Amino acid sequence: MKRKIVILTAALLLCGCGSTSGTVTDSKPAENTSQTEQTSSHTAAEIFDMLSSSGKADVLDERADFGSDDFTSACPKLYGVAADSLTDGGIMFVSSGQQSDEVSILKGADISVLKDRAETRAKDFEGYAPEESEKAKNAEIFRCGDFAVMIISDNAAELKKLITEY
Repeated sequence: MKRKIVILTAALLLCGCGSTSGTVTDSKPAENTSQTEQTSSHTAAEIFDMLSSSGKADVLDERADFGSDDFTSACPKLYGVAADSLTDGGIMFVSSGQQSDEVSILKGADISVLKDRAETRAKDFEGYAPEESEKAKNAEIFRCGDFAVMIISDNAAELKKLITEY
């Protein structure tokens, strides 16, 4: 009976991209990092389009999609990886630079590059906008299929749910 319960519980945890199958722990306890199992059949651009049309990401008024010159030049600076090492991705952000809000989606990258990115964002805002720094420290960082995803937002949990259920 115990074995059946364990198997059933494991099966439920692995169902769907939105299910959390475990937490990645490291020396940064404020980060919300988790692993998911389902493979996404959407592109990063389609995910960004869905987020934009949802009305939940209105503050994110700028974006750079995979293959664009902006994304290609930003990858080494923001993530420490060359764009040609990725197979898809993109970034949505606040163009004014006055908020730390950002959604980064990378296909073919290790999740650690997004942990580093969130840490950098937190440091960027540390001295003059502590609330923005705190938001970055509490970034949602997770895998959804082949994508490594980072969400810095006041409504990160809602955006994560939209992405994982899409």
